[in-house]
Amino acid sequence: MNIGLLIYDLRSGGAERVLCKWSDLLSEENNITIYTFDGQADPEYSYSGKLSVLDLPSRGKNKVKQMLTLVKRYLRLRKQIKQDNIDLLVSFCSTANFPAMFQSVPRIASIRLYSEYFSYRKIYRFLIKHTHTTLAVQTNRLKNDILLDVGEKYSSKIHVIGNPLDTELIKEKMKEEPEEDFLERIRGKKVICFTASFKTAKNHWNLIKSFNLLHKEMPETVLVLIGGQGELEEKTRRMVDDSPIKDSVVFIGKTTNPFKYEKYADVFVLPSITEGIPNVLIEAMTVGLPVISTDCPSGPREILLENPDMNVTTEGIERAEYGLLVEPFPNVLDFDINHIAKQNTVLYTAMKALLSDKKLNDYYRHQANYRTQKYDMTAYKKELYGLIKNEKILGEDTVWTKKKKYFIQYTLCALHGSPSVRIPRLPKNGVTFGQVGL
Repeated sequence: MNIGLLIYDLRSGGAERVLCKWSDLLSEENNITIYTFDGQADPEYSYSGKLSVLDLPSRGKNKVKQMLTLVKRYLRLRKQIKQDNIDLLVSFCSTANFPAMFQSVPRIASIRLYSEYFSYRKIYRFLIKHTHTTLAVQTNRLKNDILLDVGEKYSSKIHVIGNPLDTELIKEKMKEEPEEDFLERIRGKKVICFTASFKTAKNHWNLIKSFNLLHKEMPETVLVLIGGQGELEEKTRRMVDDSPIKDSVVFIGKTTNPFKYEKYADVFVLPSITEGIPNVLIEAMTVGLPVISTDCPSGPREILLENPDMNVTTEGIERAEYGLLVEPFPNVLDFDINHIAKQNTVLYTAMKALLSDKKLNDYYRHQANYRTQKYDMTAYKKELYGLIKNEKILGEDTVWTKKKKYFIQYTLCALHGSPSVRIPRLPKNGVTFGQVGL
């Protein structure tokens, strides 16, 4: 089978890493072509198959230009997948899912973040109900919440599949040693670490506030922030530079091997506002670190609890089987280190507990190692092949004529780039049109 994997680019990121791993696993029995819209940056991860750059990068925030770019992406992608005789198209994230949604081949649209569905709810509802597209989501909570939105009868069109975890590769990379100046800065210290790019969803600013509270009581602590890029990197660095903890925060920057730094940590903290399945949390557990995570939607609860109740959200601190869950933060940007919310105090208390109680720390190290045995690559490969070989996914797309499909694709692209446009509704007798806004 000829499989196309579509994503905006192959820079560093969770979705990009998963796509590359899927290319490795699927290439054992299929011909793989990876399509990207932006080829300016070199791929961060190794991949299998052919890379095809469609060369239609984003053109700023102008709504008209965004709309035109989306339509061009659809047309260029349609031409390319026809030339490559693609049998199945798998797209990752909204920038790829929307140009892919009305292509003439069976499609799987992968949603990587809990917030992604609800940010584009009307488009995804239409996608599920009226096109031959299957959604691949990372958590049961997201699937359940989507079904509450669209109805249980669409359950067969939503598949839950997590992220692949290459434990052997992680253990191999852990053998490398970091730079001597890093070792000097953490020598004799208790180390807290977090690995992520500087994006709003990752919530670095609240981790820094909570660490500031901790450092006042435990001055021998160091916060290590691994990763680079993101729209908030400059603001985050400035926040630290203007604070009393500037000498106790270490910025590692972009790296292909975070594990050589993580292995020196005492605690890993995931302060995110929203996630899919957080790769970095599972990877830190593979390194053997005790972990703290916000109970954000939607992945951490399913990782850290054996039988999670998805209708519950942590208040304060919850001692889960495989780590500590803490109350989630609101999505409010605030880089004033002196503005302290209840959640900052809760996170500070959880970090203090794991750093000062050796027995508790050792217990969660053991639990982390045990938990990661669940994420076996052999089982994951079987699950992935079960998804792409599903007969319902590979069935013929007969819902729309070519003319209707093209029109709806065009208007949905416009909907993505404009707050209000005409899109089709589907009454019992024929197609009519209604005004819908995002």
